[in-house]
Amino acid sequence: MKVLMLWVVLGPLTAQAENETLKALGLPQDARVLLIHADDVGMSWAAEDGSIQAMEKGWVTTGSAMVPCSWFPATVKHCKENPDLDMGLHLTLTSEWSVYRWGPVAGRTVVPGLVDDEGYLWRNVMQVYRGVAGATHQIEQELQAQIDLSRKLGHEPTHLDSHMGIEVSRKEC
Repeated sequence: MKVLMLWVVLGPLTAQAENETLKALGLPQDARVLLIHADDVGMSWAAEDGSIQAMEKGWVTTGSAMVPCSWFPATVKHCKENPDLDMGLHLTLTSEWSVYRWGPVAGRTVVPGLVDDEGYLWRNVMQVYRGVAGATHQIEQELQAQIDLSRKLGHEPTHLDSHMGIEVSRKEC
């Protein structure tokens, strides 16, 4: 399975980067590529089932799964049964829904700055920044725990991206 990193880029790609990407994909240098990506796979049964079906039918090219969520083990099962699926990890530091919430994989006591008073991941990016102020190592611990759990369950992610764009957010936003 090819390892892909999908980035949304505003503005033109450099010719060198484009050539390297096409080369890594095994495509001709003048190829045009459209990747249709399923987001939030494993967050719920509907997100998991719909995404997997769309990928199996060829409607969706790639997806990324949320490790802290309830249906992640089902996503891993589908990936094992269909090893050609291009499934990455949707690294998750927030839990934004009003009723359906999830906590950190590393454990609430290991990454206390990442959880709210109810023990769930913060609802938005600004709360994450405030929560881990002075203890940003907790972000690395949680993200590594998510990658490690995926591998422990038998899924080697094809790529990494993030939930709610936290890696490109600025503290003052």
